[in-house]
Amino acid sequence: MEPLKVLTVCTGNICRSPLAEYFLRDALQGGHFQLGSAGTHAVVNGAVPDQQLKIARKLGLATIAEHRGRQISGTDIREADLILTATLRHRRRVVRMLPSAAGKTFTMREFAHLSTHVREEDLLELIAGQKQELRAPVTAVRLLRGTVPPPPEEDPYDIVDPYGESKRTYRKAAEQLVEANTDISKFLQRVESYAVELEAAHVAPKVIEQPVFASAIPSATNATLGGAVAATFGESPLPSRTAGKHSSGSRDRDDAKRVVTTPRGTANTPARGKHRRFGK
Repeated sequence: MEPLKVLTVCTGNICRSPLAEYFLRDALQGGHFQLGSAGTHAVVNGAVPDQQLKIARKLGLATIAEHRGRQISGTDIREADLILTATLRHRRRVVRMLPSAAGKTFTMREFAHLSTHVREEDLLELIAGQKQELRAPVTAVRLLRGTVPPPPEEDPYDIVDPYGESKRTYRKAAEQLVEANTDISKFLQRVESYAVELEAAHVAPKVIEQPVFASAIPSATNATLGGAVAATFGESPLPSRTAGKHSSGSRDRDDAKRVVTTPRGTANTPARGKHRRFGK
């Protein structure tokens, strides 16, 4: 099983994205994830500010003091399987650098919000149908774009920038970041446990031919993937994420036909091992 390469992104790569990186590294301690971070306008070789270090230590992430800021590159974007940004502006920046990355780039709060709407059966079906099982959560969340309304608050998908601001702003940013990445880590751990169980059981799943998916997934307050995870996309693009101020304007396309498979057995939590770090 190939590891899932996760890249977190903010502006300077000394506040929000490193805290997210180290938080996820601590939470995802199996050998199936590689974590790294970068900035769109990085403070190259810059250290994490003292106020952020204090917050990180309270979270048990003291090793963040070793972090140094670095600039994001096209190679970082191409090699990442999942890119989590601090704001929609950072997401747009990443997609401008590499348009094909639109389908794997989300803000942290966006990915966390959408992941809570992924149904168990859809996730299992995706995992069984992909050779690179740990990419299934990216596909599952991407398919929900445009079907799930954003949370009812101002700038629901952005994490505030604390750099140079008050302690109160640092705390607010940390609260938003920890809340989002807690949901993200739980979701990825769930996917990991399913994938490991399938791999360990050497399941030979039943192959199912799926029809071409030619219509948009209907929007609903509590929308789920339903049968769409097994579907495929023709020339019609997937609906954009929530319209208006929260829309990034990006579109995703898949191949015209896909064969997916269905797993057998149940999932158990896998044993943990040492993690590897991506992009360092």
